[in-house]
Amino acid sequence: VGGMHVFFASQPRVELKYKGLAEFPGLAQKVQNAVDEMIRTSLVLPNLKSFNFTADEQIADMAVASSQKPLGVLHVRVLRARNLAGANWQIGSDVERFTSDP
Repeated sequence: VGGMHVFFASQPRVELKYKGLAEFPGLAQKVQNAVDEMIRTSLVLPNLKSFNFTADEQIADMAVASSQKPLGVLHVRVLRARNLAGANWQIGSDVERFTSDP
């Protein structure tokens, strides 16, 4: 495999949750709208994102690959995750206590 295309057949539902200062009135809706618009204009068909895994054009010519129809659909549903790197934080929280809990 020399590369892949990533896209959504329809607009996905992305739910963002906020705490602390991010709960400022209107801010959450503006961020949600910006995220939805970015996904819709860049990743929902007919738009797609292409990733090259090699620079060798003999293995994968992305100009040719981009004109090919998909071979199939891979449906992914995340059921659980463990040992994730901490990414969530709050203003005033201890830096050592980052979590990735939903």
